[in-house]
Amino acid sequence: MEQGQADDPSIDDAERLYRRIPPTQVNFDANRGRIWPSSASLLPFDDNYVSVYLLSVLKSLDLPEESVLEGHEDYGLVHFSAGAARSSGYGILRDPIDKSDRPLAVDPA
Repeated sequence: MEQGQADDPSIDDAERLYRRIPPTQVNFDANRGRIWPSSASLLPFDDNYVSVYLLSVLKSLDLPEESVLEGHEDYGLVHFSAGAARSSGYGILRDPIDKSDRPLAVDPA
């Protein structure tokens, strides 16, 4: 996802997006009575992008949602709709990882 940038209209608003959340960005929320991700975990860093995984691509690869945590087993996993991301000013683009020093099964997603 990229804030305020191009958007792929072929990605439906109902598409579920997944994001890994590092353990350092999860806190106990007394109001909710449970752990909750920090809002910083969904904000862009240096390049104005936020990496997410498309559920439809995970399904096409026959991968469960939890596969997003491969190699990041101590992380948490959140999901939200493409429509929610768009309503927050983010565009969603397909950007599969084609080459990696540490290839993961979810890279195409």
